[in-house]
Amino acid sequence: MIRNTIHTFRSKFRSFVCSLLTLAVFPQFVSGQAKSAMTDKPFDVTRWIETHFAKGKIPPFSFVYDGKPSRELLKKWKYTAARVESGEPEAVEYLYTYLDRSTGLQVECRVKGFTDFDAVEWVLNFKNDSQANSAPISQVKVVDLDFESPQKGDFILHYADGSHVSKHDFHQRTKVLAPGDSLYMAPQGGRSSQMAFPFFNIESPAGQGVMVAVGWTGTWFADIAGKTDRSVTLASGMKYLDTYLYPQESIRTPSICLLFWKGDDRMVGHNRFRRFVMAHHTPKVDGKPALFPESSSFNYGDPSPCNEIGRASCRERV
Repeated sequence: MIRNTIHTFRSKFRSFVCSLLTLAVFPQFVSGQAKSAMTDKPFDVTRWIETHFAKGKIPPFSFVYDGKPSRELLKKWKYTAARVESGEPEAVEYLYTYLDRSTGLQVECRVKGFTDFDAVEWVLNFKNDSQANSAPISQVKVVDLDFESPQKGDFILHYADGSHVSKHDFHQRTKVLAPGDSLYMAPQGGRSSQMAFPFFNIESPAGQGVMVAVGWTGTWFADIAGKTDRSVTLASGMKYLDTYLYPQESIRTPSICLLFWKGDDRMVGHNRFRRFVMAHHTPKVDGKPALFPESSSFNYGDPSPCNEIGRASCRERV
């Protein structure tokens, strides 16, 4: 009996050592559910959308349903695609639906492309179209995507701190994403920009990149990792989503925006994204950006009298 125990221990120990050696020699990189190739060709928004959300393709988002990853589920679910009429001449819109006929769970993905800025946005909606509670839904990544560069080299992530109530708020940061390197971002306190900022720029080694924006007023997350010397992985969504749905109940996720850019300077991406926000996400009156009568902040760190207590007297002085 003792001899058998020793033999079993040695066998398990050898397996453990072999696993360590395998990890050391062949590192395990995080991989996105879908891939997006960066090329020198002009970016075609419509083609990108119709290719990445096509029937039979694994879409650039992921989730776990009833303990099973969506990669294994969606190809078996009922798929529908529809072109939606857009109210903007430079925009194209689509509605993609994935339905699990056995449980009634429906996943809607609304996608909007902007042909004038090479930008794509989408958001997910989960609906329980049955008379019973759904199975658990978790690990929802609104974007789960690998970006592949035509040239070898390290990707560079340009991001900001967010606010921590100091003069260093929204401090600019840069991180080189060599293979195996990563950065995980998530705000605190349920505020979308506390300690982390939901806008960042992934610069490839080929003079191009993608601006990323997470549309959520609560706690989001973004995980960016260097995969190989030609690729980087992006995953983002709602940090704490782990739930089930009542009959006929539905929920929506954060939205994601990807704006693709090309140029020798990463500021090309930042400036292009700024113009995109002005053109498509800024309230307008008579075709011009709306001018508001007052814009102020309330912060316990502001100097007196321009703080939350002396705001009126500060306004009078101005």
